[in-house]
Amino acid sequence: MSNPLKQMPDESFLGVPALNQGELDTLKQLSQIAQELTGVQFSEKNYGMINSRLQRRLLDLKLKNLTEYLYYYKENLALEKGKLIALLTTHHTFFFREFSHFEYLTNTLLPELIPEIKKRPDRKLRVWSAACSRGQEVYSLAMYIDQKLKSIDPTLSFEILGTDIDTESVNIAKNGVYLYEELKAAPVSLVHNYWSQGSGDIAAYVKAKDSIRKCCKFEVKNLLKLHLDPPKEKFDIIFCKNVFIYFNQDQITLITNELLKQLHVHGNFFIGFSETLNGLKLPVMVCGPSVYRHARSPVSASATSTAQKSSSVVTPSLPVAAKLESKPIRVLCVDDSPIILTILKQVLDKTHGFEVVGTAMNGIEAQTKVKELKPDVITLDIHMPEQTGIEYLEKNFNSSHPPVIMITSVSREDSELAGKAFQLGASDFVEKPALSNIAERSEEIRTKIKCALATKGNATSISKIDQDFSVHRNLLLSDKAVRIVIFPISQRKKLKDLFKDLKGKQPPCILVADAPVAALMVIASEIEKDLGKRVNFMESIPNTFHDNDIVLISNQMISELNAKACKNKKVSIMVYGDVTKKFSESISQFSGAHLVLEDLGNGKGTSLLMDLANDTVLATSFIYISDGFLSEAKPTK
Repeated sequence: MSNPLKQMPDESFLGVPALNQGELDTLKQLSQIAQELTGVQFSEKNYGMINSRLQRRLLDLKLKNLTEYLYYYKENLALEKGKLIALLTTHHTFFFREFSHFEYLTNTLLPELIPEIKKRPDRKLRVWSAACSRGQEVYSLAMYIDQKLKSIDPTLSFEILGTDIDTESVNIAKNGVYLYEELKAAPVSLVHNYWSQGSGDIAAYVKAKDSIRKCCKFEVKNLLKLHLDPPKEKFDIIFCKNVFIYFNQDQITLITNELLKQLHVHGNFFIGFSETLNGLKLPVMVCGPSVYRHARSPVSASATSTAQKSSSVVTPSLPVAAKLESKPIRVLCVDDSPIILTILKQVLDKTHGFEVVGTAMNGIEAQTKVKELKPDVITLDIHMPEQTGIEYLEKNFNSSHPPVIMITSVSREDSELAGKAFQLGASDFVEKPALSNIAERSEEIRTKIKCALATKGNATSISKIDQDFSVHRNLLLSDKAVRIVIFPISQRKKLKDLFKDLKGKQPPCILVADAPVAALMVIASEIEKDLGKRVNFMESIPNTFHDNDIVLISNQMISELNAKACKNKKVSIMVYGDVTKKFSESISQFSGAHLVLEDLGNGKGTSLLMDLANDTVLATSFIYISDGFLSEAKPTK
């Protein structure tokens, strides 16, 4: 079901003006209407959220106030009822959410259900997603069950019913079209070839293929009125997840009893990990993490006890005796960013069934740690000093190596690096988490690690849909692009690592040193020796540079550089180390330039540049990030 929006403290938090008494009374009436329609318990602390959403609708309808909207609602009840439901519900869901439930299907439930299914004339497994929102849960189940049943017995089939109170959400689910960005969060081995890419204006979207669409159907149903409109069949599995937290106990009891009427005596009923049926005196028994079955189920007590230990997630719905005692998944994290390693230690902690047993800053260190620690799985960055993730895979990966999950700043669509990682044996791919998306990325990382272990780390060939979305970078050259590298002379030795990543024909690279002009000729010779490439020291700026030029200039010439050589061109600027305030003011003159700073940790860096920067990365990622800006991405197909 579409879940209500997160509660907001008050309308002032949302920037909504305080309401007069008449408007407040109207808002209370509309809140009561919404509560009667959805069953969701709205209180005064929800009024800010409700008012904010309704204001958007007023703009759409060109209405002046809530009183006019209430009148409009009553006059257009048949049409507006659905709009109001959609307006006051949100759809926070994603593919393979709460993956431990899928593990429970494999380890416990399907082996129990298969004998029952084989007794039926149609040999069909039936599943109900009773709060399906926009369909991601239904299609996740379809992909997962399709693969599992084919591996167990290809003569078996399945059918999934998805229902939701919101008509708009159900229509989206029926359509089966989602942004590719959403699908990327799913494990590669499970996505397989179930999706096709859109074209033209919808080229960023994917559509479910008939191979899974034919097994899924969708209907509008209100969980509080199931007794008036129950499904026509009984089910082996019912999912009703992450919706009970919005109902009171009487409503939860009512809904659960109606769902149990539709559940075969041998079936299982799933709720969300943040939910519980404890204390409601329902005729159910716990058999897994937020998983229940009929109290009269024929499954023996010993089988139930085994089921309770089948997942690494412990939730409030499990009694203390049912808590997991299995060993955590041991992970080695390989990345040259201390920040990312800290994040991964938080994401992969023991409360989620993981333990980071070691870290490494590059591929050479990782090789030693794998031998010493014998981890179950490895997370691996691509851009690292001394030995990259790709070089590590080329040198070390074989059939006895632990599964490898790439966690990197490289785009999944990168046909060269991402494709190479899969080719060399990586099981899956995650784009590095940031503070803004850490929650979503955390579950993605945990899910992909578990899935890689479940498939025994077999190398995953890149899926057809990933191939369709892969792009090749065409680097712009001197007539359209300039790369500028700014550094204090104390950081000049770092340039060797930067130029190691510059391959093939390149746009001109202008090195700008924070040093006196008199010292630059000597510095140019030093850098040239380190790089093994010709470095030209210039005391004045020409009107144009040429492909593969490497030029060293003084920071005093940066304004001239901007005026002469960068006009009407894409400019990517990379800044090594920390620079003076005066120098940073000169850099700020480059209007429209792509600015990347070196991540120095501890908040170092000129505040002016931090405000202007497009990205802050480790020096090992400079060229990749810069190339992205200086390239035209073209589909590989």
